[in-house]
Amino acid sequence: MKPVTQVFAILLCLFTVLVNMVSGQQPPETRPQTFPRVTIPDSQVRTMRSTSTGRDYDLYIHLPSDYAQDKNTKYPVLYILDGQWDFKLMDAVLGGLVYDKLLVGITYSGENADYGSLRARTTFRPLSRR
Repeated sequence: MKPVTQVFAILLCLFTVLVNMVSGQQPPETRPQTFPRVTIPDSQVRTMRSTSTGRDYDLYIHLPSDYAQDKNTKYPVLYILDGQWDFKLMDAVLGGLVYDKLLVGITYSGENADYGSLRARTTFRPLSRR
């Protein structure tokens, strides 16, 4: 290697190390990010208490726009688990594919729910031996 190339390589390495050190010292952004609340027309959220688990569940319900006008019309229903995440996505995806539908998303109720520990509970009871 020529001496000029060696000096250039060393300076490039030092520059890279210094940039990494400086970028690692920048404080994280302290301002909390806020996002606008997403609303879906013709949808509602209702809370239901389960008698078997004793817990509250939120039901995200999307009705067809003409649902109130004709109560005798039957619509296909799609039930979605993990409604807190998937309800808005499925409504957006299915909105252009299936126009007249009932969409119901179910999720655990409450603020800052720990979904991992809530799912750990089971109502399974093994059969007793006779």
